Amino acid sequence: MMRSRTLFRTPIMILLCISSLLLIVGTVTVQAWQGSGGELVTGQPAFGNISTAGATLTYTYSLSDSRAVTLQVIGEVAQPTITVLKAGQVVANQPNAEGSKIVSLTALLDAGTYTVQVGTVNNSVGSLIVVVQSATPVTTGQLPIASVVSGQVTADAATATYNFTALPEPVFLYFESTLPTGGATVHLKNMAAGTESVINGADVSGTRFRIPAGSTAYEVDVSFTGTDQPQTFTLCLTLVSASSCEAGSVPTTDTTGDIPISTPDASNPSACTVTPLNTNGANIRKYADTASPVVIGLPNGDVASVIGISPAGNFFKVSYKNAGGWVAAIAVGTNGDCGGVPVVNPPVFVPTPTPTPIPPTKQPEPTGPCLITMADKAFVYTRPDAKPDYLSDQVQKNYQLIPVGRLKDNSWWKTNYLNSWIQTKYLGHEAKVSGNCNHLPVVSYP
Repeated sequence: MMRSRTLFRTPIMILLCISSLLLIVGTVTVQAWQGSGGELVTGQPAFGNISTAGATLTYTYSLSDSRAVTLQVIGEVAQPTITVLKAGQVVANQPNAEGSKIVSLTALLDAGTYTVQVGTVNNSVGSLIVVVQSATPVTTGQLPIASVVSGQVTADAATATYNFTALPEPVFLYFESTLPTGGATVHLKNMAAGTESVINGADVSGTRFRIPAGSTAYEVDVSFTGTDQPQTFTLCLTLVSASSCEAGSVPTTDTTGDIPISTPDASNPSACTVTPLNTNGANIRKYADTASPVVIGLPNGDVASVIGISPAGNFFKVSYKNAGGWVAAIAVGTNGDCGGVPVVNPPVFVPTPTPTPIPPTKQPEPTGPCLITMADKAFVYTRPDAKPDYLSDQVQKNYQLIPVGRLKDNSWWKTNYLNSWIQTKYLGHEAKVSGNCNHLPVVSYP
């Protein structure tokens, strides 16, 4: 098997090649790139030179749809920075606080035309290569409250991004993979604080985040983890008081219909009310039965107005936040005068028959040796760390690597090529996976 290795072993050798290319192009032509507004094309390097401290190279870059775009700038001596603007507003930047000669920036960009400014830090000057390494399609949208959103990430559309903000009260965010084991990786980002929580779906197929009330904007990124099949999932944002996504949206009328809903009368301290005995709160259900669906949760410390009691005395008919239902008497304590509460016959609860489960169809296990075939160029590293200091080589298109292990979180695979490491985020984009990779051994570094 022929293997191409038109590769550069170190960043220094890369930069020596840049110098040669710039000499061939000619100083006058390269200087013309500085601030010229040249068009960047994915996968095609642009060469430029910054000869004055504080100067910038300016390019345009256009997208017809939403994409996760990765930019990289390599300097010979200069220590580059990257800033992406749209209509004069900064949408992403890489300030290069470390003073590295190779910097990368990945940003989720909507359709439109962008300005890419490349500058330098520490008054450094010199030759630069600017390249858009990848532009991966993404799914974007607003995540509504009390609605289940279904999605899918694949090798060709590896990222789905959702946003939400202005939470009226604390919420739960549920993520569930529809695969029997594992799933996509989930990133929850606080856009104001810049913090991020990550759940790696290669090991966990579902999770729940609790998010406080407020006006903070959040972003949810669901990323493909490089399996041999699409990864489908569901997301649901629901109020904590609604207990779970299964409860759905909070009803505004009494679902049993036999007694109008009323609210607690704050001016009447003798009115009969109940409050949970358990610190986890109590469930207000549609029917007077513990197997009945939950209408809304009654948090610990909150009060619900009592408007009736069952003939057996084991359930209270209550009203809470414009929702009506039944709460088990054993789960709450009473307050006020409850002696005159009317007896109410609860409607009959008929449980929904449990359907006979259909065993899942077992997917045939892939056959053949595990193999990575490069669909585009990508960097590999001497250790599972994408810092320039650990850059081993740049693997060319159609080159083949044999995986020999993976990290526990599946973020990096170790290969037979110089014992180098490749990020799994490249799998399905810059690289295609074939054969049976389900049994790669877990390895560690060092």
